[in-house]
Amino acid sequence: MSFGRVEYYKPKRKKPTRKAQFTGMGSLMSGALHRHGIERQVTSALVVEKAKELMPMLFADYVIPDIRVLSYVKEELHIACRCSEAMDAVMSKRMEIMDALVLAFPALALRDVKPLYRPQLFTDEHGIIFS
Repeated sequence: MSFGRVEYYKPKRKKPTRKAQFTGMGSLMSGALHRHGIERQVTSALVVEKAKELMPMLFADYVIPDIRVLSYVKEELHIACRCSEAMDAVMSKRMEIMDALVLAFPALALRDVKPLYRPQLFTDEHGIIFS
Protein backbone atom coordinates (compact mmCIF):
# COMPACT_ATOMS: atom_id res chain seq x y z
CA MET A 1 0.00 0.00 0.00
CA SER A 2 1.11 3.40 -0.75
CA PHE A 3 -0.08 6.64 0.76
CA GLY A 4 -1.99 9.04 -1.44
CA ARG A 5 -2.73 6.44 -4.03
CA VAL A 6 -5.95 4.45 -4.01
CA GLU A 7 -5.71 0.85 -4.97
CA TYR A 8 -8.77 -1.08 -5.86
CA TYR A 9 -9.15 -4.77 -5.41
CA LYS A 10 -10.08 -6.26 -8.70
CA PRO A 11 -11.22 -9.89 -8.48
CA LYS A 12 -9.92 -12.28 -11.08
CA ARG A 13 -12.38 -13.06 -13.77
CA LYS A 14 -13.53 -16.65 -13.92
CA LYS A 15 -13.57 -18.37 -17.24
CA PRO A 16 -17.02 -19.51 -18.31
CA THR A 17 -17.61 -23.20 -17.76
CA ARG A 18 -20.06 -23.56 -20.57
CA LYS A 19 -19.98 -26.88 -22.32
CA ALA A 20 -20.68 -27.11 -26.01
CA GLN A 21 -24.17 -28.53 -26.38
CA PHE A 22 -25.96 -29.24 -29.57
CA THR A 23 -29.52 -28.04 -29.92
CA GLY A 24 -31.89 -30.46 -31.57
CA MET A 25 -33.53 -29.54 -34.86
CA GLY A 26 -37.00 -29.98 -33.39
CA SER A 27 -36.42 -27.43 -30.67
CA LEU A 28 -34.93 -24.99 -33.17
CA MET A 29 -37.97 -25.30 -35.42
CA SER A 30 -40.51 -25.01 -32.62
CA GLY A 31 -38.67 -22.00 -31.22
CA ALA A 32 -38.66 -20.27 -34.60
CA LEU A 33 -42.34 -21.01 -35.16
CA HIS A 34 -43.23 -19.71 -31.71
CA ARG A 35 -41.11 -16.58 -32.13
CA HIS A 36 -42.81 -15.64 -35.38
CA GLY A 37 -46.30 -16.48 -34.15
CA ILE A 38 -47.09 -19.07 -36.81
CA GLU A 39 -47.00 -22.19 -34.65
CA ARG A 40 -50.79 -22.56 -34.64
CA GLN A 41 -51.10 -22.16 -38.42
CA VAL A 42 -48.36 -24.67 -39.16
CA THR A 43 -49.85 -27.19 -36.74
CA SER A 44 -53.25 -26.73 -38.36
CA ALA A 45 -51.83 -27.31 -41.84
CA LEU A 46 -49.99 -30.45 -40.71
CA VAL A 47 -53.13 -31.87 -39.08
CA VAL A 48 -55.19 -31.25 -42.22
CA GLU A 49 -52.56 -32.91 -44.43
CA LYS A 50 -52.36 -35.94 -42.13
CA ALA A 51 -56.16 -36.22 -42.06
CA LYS A 52 -56.20 -36.17 -45.88
CA GLU A 53 -53.71 -39.04 -45.89
CA LEU A 54 -55.86 -41.03 -43.45
CA MET A 55 -59.12 -40.76 -45.42
CA PRO A 56 -58.39 -43.53 -47.98
CA MET A 57 -57.36 -45.88 -45.17
CA LEU A 58 -60.45 -45.28 -43.05
CA PHE A 59 -63.27 -44.97 -45.56
CA ALA A 60 -64.66 -47.11 -48.37
CA ASP A 61 -63.85 -46.19 -51.96
CA TYR A 62 -67.36 -44.97 -52.73
CA VAL A 63 -67.32 -42.47 -49.82
CA ILE A 64 -63.93 -40.85 -50.51
CA PRO A 65 -65.13 -38.61 -53.41
CA ASP A 66 -67.88 -37.27 -51.13
CA ILE A 67 -65.67 -36.08 -48.25
CA ARG A 68 -63.05 -33.36 -48.03
CA VAL A 69 -60.99 -32.26 -45.03
CA LEU A 70 -61.44 -28.52 -44.61
CA SER A 71 -59.68 -27.22 -41.53
CA TYR A 72 -58.50 -27.68 -37.98
CA VAL A 73 -59.82 -24.77 -35.92
CA LYS A 74 -60.26 -24.42 -32.14
CA GLU A 75 -59.44 -28.08 -31.44
CA GLU A 76 -61.98 -29.31 -34.00
CA LEU A 77 -61.38 -30.98 -37.35
CA HIS A 78 -63.95 -29.92 -39.96
CA ILE A 79 -64.77 -32.32 -42.77
CA ALA A 80 -67.04 -31.26 -45.65
CA CYS A 81 -69.52 -33.84 -46.89
CA ARG A 82 -71.46 -33.85 -50.14
CA CYS A 83 -74.37 -35.99 -48.94
CA SER A 84 -75.88 -37.41 -45.77
CA GLU A 85 -74.39 -40.83 -46.48
CA ALA A 86 -70.90 -39.32 -46.29
CA MET A 87 -71.85 -37.50 -43.08
CA ASP A 88 -72.97 -40.78 -41.52
CA ALA A 89 -69.71 -42.43 -42.57
CA VAL A 90 -67.68 -39.62 -40.97
CA MET A 91 -69.78 -39.76 -37.79
CA SER A 92 -69.25 -43.52 -37.52
CA LYS A 93 -65.46 -43.20 -37.95
CA ARG A 94 -65.07 -40.08 -35.79
CA MET A 95 -63.24 -41.79 -32.91
CA GLU A 96 -60.91 -43.64 -35.28
CA ILE A 97 -59.96 -40.35 -36.98
CA MET A 98 -59.30 -38.73 -33.61
CA ASP A 99 -57.19 -41.67 -32.40
CA ALA A 100 -55.11 -41.74 -35.58
CA LEU A 101 -54.42 -38.00 -35.44
CA VAL A 102 -53.52 -38.03 -31.76
CA LEU A 103 -51.21 -40.97 -32.46
CA ALA A 104 -49.52 -38.97 -35.24
CA PHE A 105 -49.37 -35.75 -33.15
CA PRO A 106 -49.09 -36.64 -29.44
CA ALA A 107 -49.32 -33.02 -28.25
CA LEU A 108 -52.44 -32.36 -30.34
CA ALA A 109 -55.54 -31.16 -28.52
CA LEU A 110 -58.32 -32.61 -30.67
CA ARG A 111 -61.74 -32.26 -29.10
CA ASP A 112 -64.06 -33.26 -31.93
CA VAL A 113 -64.42 -34.15 -35.60
CA LYS A 114 -67.32 -32.25 -37.18
CA PRO A 115 -68.84 -33.33 -40.48
CA LEU A 116 -70.35 -30.35 -42.30
CA TYR A 117 -72.94 -30.58 -45.07
CA ARG A 118 -71.30 -28.53 -47.84
CA PRO A 119 -72.32 -29.81 -51.31
CA GLN A 120 -71.28 -26.50 -52.91
CA LEU A 121 -67.61 -27.42 -52.34
CA PHE A 122 -67.85 -30.40 -54.68
CA THR A 123 -67.81 -29.17 -58.26
CA ASP A 124 -66.41 -30.49 -61.50
CA GLU A 125 -63.87 -28.65 -63.65
CA HIS A 126 -66.67 -26.57 -65.28
CA GLY A 127 -68.10 -25.35 -61.98
CA ILE A 128 -71.17 -27.58 -62.04
CA ILE A 129 -72.26 -28.65 -58.58
CA PHE A 130 -73.01 -32.33 -58.14
CA SER A 131 -75.31 -33.15 -55.27
